[in-house]
Amino acid sequence: MFRNVLSGILAAVMILGNIPAAIDAVVVEKLIKMALQDPAEMVRATACLALGWIGYDREEAEPRVVGCLTAILTDFFLLDKLDGEEESWIVRERAIRALGWLGPRLREHPATIHALEKETESDNEWLRYHAVVALGRVGAGVSPLQDSLRDRSARVRREAVEAIYQLTAKGEWHPSFTAQDLIEMMGDKEAQVKEWAEIRLQDILREQPLLARDGLNVATTWADDEESRRRAAEWFERIPPPSVEYLIHSAQSEEDQGLQIRAIEELRRVMPPPAEAVPALLCVVADKRLGLRSVRLQAVETLRVFRNPSSVPILFQAIIENEEEVAEEALWALIDFGEIALPQLMEYMLRGEMNGATQEEQKRGRAAMKIVATISARETQR
Repeated sequence: MFRNVLSGILAAVMILGNIPAAIDAVVVEKLIKMALQDPAEMVRATACLALGWIGYDREEAEPRVVGCLTAILTDFFLLDKLDGEEESWIVRERAIRALGWLGPRLREHPATIHALEKETESDNEWLRYHAVVALGRVGAGVSPLQDSLRDRSARVRREAVEAIYQLTAKGEWHPSFTAQDLIEMMGDKEAQVKEWAEIRLQDILREQPLLARDGLNVATTWADDEESRRRAAEWFERIPPPSVEYLIHSAQSEEDQGLQIRAIEELRRVMPPPAEAVPALLCVVADKRLGLRSVRLQAVETLRVFRNPSSVPILFQAIIENEEEVAEEALWALIDFGEIALPQLMEYMLRGEMNGATQEEQKRGRAAMKIVATISARETQR
């Protein structure tokens, strides 16, 4: 009787695209029992799919669904073995697919992630294939996915290329490393793998041009084989450096501090220094959020190279706030500015010496006086 209910669930999903509202905890428990104990292999497999759809649609059912599907992969004592043999691979394959549908939510279940990672080592090609697909959807399992890039099956290797790309798109893997993996996969003996690796490398270079190009640069020297190093060099020469507009946006708005720093470092190398980058760098220096000191320090170093007069007030403020390395770098920046910084520094000095000057103005005036004296002494030595 309940098999008819199962058929109704699957029909509703396939035709209507959703889970019937009547599905409740009792139905879920019956499906779990069916997935684990029904004597018919295809019923167990189909129950796994139904549970996957329910788990995706109903978050309250997720823990029980995940527990059941994980048990199918890991706990053989819970399985029905009427014939004394292990369950058919088709049941495991359906359980893996169903777990993959839960996507990033599955990261809250580390034991299940580990079970999927183990399936990438299976002797069965389809189990390895669907485990790689699932890990890509979840955004986990970098190490086993990299191992799968060298799987004996071209189908699995191609899907591993896609999964590595998906992890990168989800922010779970570094674009530089992905570019290195993909440049090596472009040497695969199977056309389908090579072509997909090239497509995804182009995507990474478009989405993360700075870090992906860094990966190509590394691969020109450190790739495992000479052919990969040659291919990386060709791509590195073919792909132009990121635009100044992209670098400015990344320097100011990127949430990844590593990418922020790389963008700022790359701006420092642009000649002549782009004046349009100065406001963005000044915003970075003025950003006092915790944990951004290394980013601010890089921005100050770049402003020091640019020698733009509009930088003086923000750099001077960084000195006053006295934030360790940032303040020291800002001080040397203004000293290097020399005559460029003098008008603004003289104004601070005059304000500090005026009658009625506040304590803050007097403090700023004294700091400005010391910098002016250092600049004057340096000019005299020259």
